[in-house]
Amino acid sequence: MSDLAGAWRVPAACLVLAFALLAASGWCVLSRATSPSDGTVINIGDQAVSSRAVVVQKTTDDGLFRAGDEVVSINGTPVRDAVRDGIGGPQAKVGDVVRYELRRDGQRVDVEKTLTLYPIMDAVGKNWPTLLVLALILIVAAGAFTARPTDPAAQAALLTSALSFITSSGSTHFQLEALDLVAGGQFWRWYTGEFSFMLLWAATLHMAIAFPAVYNKSVFRKQVTAGYVGALLLYGLMALYAWQFIDDPLGQFSLIGSPVLPVLYSYPLIILIALILRYRTAQDELDRLRMRWVVWSLGGGALLYSAFFAVPEAIIGRTLLPSELHTLAFLPVPIGVAAAILRYRALNIEVVVSRSLVYGALSAGTIGLYIGLVSLLSLLFPPLDELWQQAAAAACVAVLVQPLRSRLQALINKRLFGDSHDPYRVVSALAARLEETRTPNETLPALVETIGSALRLPYVAIEILGSAGSPNEHVATFGEPTGELFRLPPFVPRRACRPIGRSA
Repeated sequence: MSDLAGAWRVPAACLVLAFALLAASGWCVLSRATSPSDGTVINIGDQAVSSRAVVVQKTTDDGLFRAGDEVVSINGTPVRDAVRDGIGGPQAKVGDVVRYELRRDGQRVDVEKTLTLYPIMDAVGKNWPTLLVLALILIVAAGAFTARPTDPAAQAALLTSALSFITSSGSTHFQLEALDLVAGGQFWRWYTGEFSFMLLWAATLHMAIAFPAVYNKSVFRKQVTAGYVGALLLYGLMALYAWQFIDDPLGQFSLIGSPVLPVLYSYPLIILIALILRYRTAQDELDRLRMRWVVWSLGGGALLYSAFFAVPEAIIGRTLLPSELHTLAFLPVPIGVAAAILRYRALNIEVVVSRSLVYGALSAGTIGLYIGLVSLLSLLFPPLDELWQQAAAAACVAVLVQPLRSRLQALINKRLFGDSHDPYRVVSALAARLEETRTPNETLPALVETIGSALRLPYVAIEILGSAGSPNEHVATFGEPTGELFRLPPFVPRRACRPIGRSA
């Protein structure tokens, strides 16, 4: 009983931690949705602060703030003093008028901004492609964990997906505003997202060294621990440097408030090296085939993120693509894992992947259908502002979704399991193939090849039972064995057929 409890201790801890992270993600969304906003977007880092101000990253819709404006003070409180004395303050309210002192092109500019409720739906709408990617990652990871909760790779995938959600809801989708430095507690929501982003890189390393199998559990535990502790240690060293050697409060703030900063410049390379070493030390060719997809997806995602987001922001002060799209750099990850499962049965969770792909594609198709239908109706008729008009559009989409789901399920099942859902087609293909055989020696190879191809099986074999003490003899094989083999017992009919002969 104690051994069983010990075996389930780690899966239970992973599940509880994943639920806690997802709950914290929900808190981040709710906190941002119910707080006032001044519409600005600021950042903290090497290019985002000066000795007296923080820099606005984007021009606001109302034009009051422009990209490059330096926010010197808010309601008469210098930003420098606010950071030094403690970030945040009394909660502002929607409708409050806030005064900003800006430095624009070397000139002082005074701006008054009436606070509005944060446009949560607009932010979600702008980031819906990323949300779909995160949802697909979570579905695949949750399915893998449900199917094999004790597998280290499934555990790492679950933690990675949960950290992706809190990173996005904490800081990626809902970024830091100038107001957050002097009022309310939104800075800590943003900091939670940045801290989770740091841990996300460690979890990605965790995933890289756990997939597809763990050969030495003791070494694996040490490597995983070193990955998470290393990220925390890098942040601690950076914070210590800021406290000891930087006197300017905003300079300290730019480092201490960016937990992910040192990890961004180290962990992508570490992950890439770990993947290469794992590939070279894999104990069999099948594991190497599975890892090729993950090596290219994880390594490619890390390189894409560095090339389009992290490095350009550090060098030129801005990303080459909109920052809201940074999670799309890791779109190859679920594709690579799915490919490893589809082609080489990694983790043995093909059914889970089938359902995940169906509902992921169905979600994207449903949103696309709704947007397309509403756009078309808006061109033909007045804008669909009434609730009943939007409900009618949603009902039309619901009617169209069911046949779409059936077709998607059939297509994906065909790719995963061949014709296993259509025995008549399998028997027909087998009969047609056997008719083409010319000699008895071709019959059994044709049989296993047809069954393997029709059912998408990685390995099929026919063996003759050996005598006592001797191994079985394989008389026909197709493909390569993957994992544990499933053997059908010998079939002996109850009634033997009488020999048929010609009558005299």
